[in-house]
Amino acid sequence: MTSPLDLAAASDREVVGRARAGLDDAWRELVRRYRDRVFASVFRIVGHRERAEDLAQETFVKAFGALDRYRSERRLAPWLLTIASNEAHEYVRRARPDSTLSRLALTPTHLDLPAVPADANDPTGTHTDSAAERTHEDPRALALEDALNGLRWQYRQCVILHYFEHRSHGEIARVMRLPVGTVKSHLSRAREELRRTVRR
Repeated sequence: MTSPLDLAAASDREVVGRARAGLDDAWRELVRRYRDRVFASVFRIVGHRERAEDLAQETFVKAFGALDRYRSERRLAPWLLTIASNEAHEYVRRARPDSTLSRLALTPTHLDLPAVPADANDPTGTHTDSAAERTHEDPRALALEDALNGLRWQYRQCVILHYFEHRSHGEIARVMRLPVGTVKSHLSRAREELRRTVRR
């Protein structure tokens, strides 16, 4: 019988194979490996801890149900995170179209805007605060975040999927159930609105 120690040392492909064979410990090992990443991905979109926990759990339930269709030559993490992202965006689309996003580590460079000047009190950039803390001390990054929350929800979701989850136009179209041309239009208009806000 396979021990927990054996599973901890096994590759994702090996653990998936054992989960497919009905070994409960193997599925628990996959959840242990990826629950934090799945939760973080969902929380970034829905901005609500309890809801994110529910959606993360639903992600694993759906993944378990689809395990027989998972192709072992694919990396497991992107497959799981795609399910998580789809669950989160479906929730936003269905239940919370007017909600604001959780705080993201936004910087103007996400939209090809001019770089933010160095902190006058730390011109070398050696301050030890975290990247997220520095971002949230930058007025332009905060303005960008507020502007993003002020966008129409479809614009907002397109921006998050494209710039923060690095989805292609085709992938966004499938997630959002929109034509590819509409996705491109939403992204173009969203960029212009965000640029105007940040450059004020």
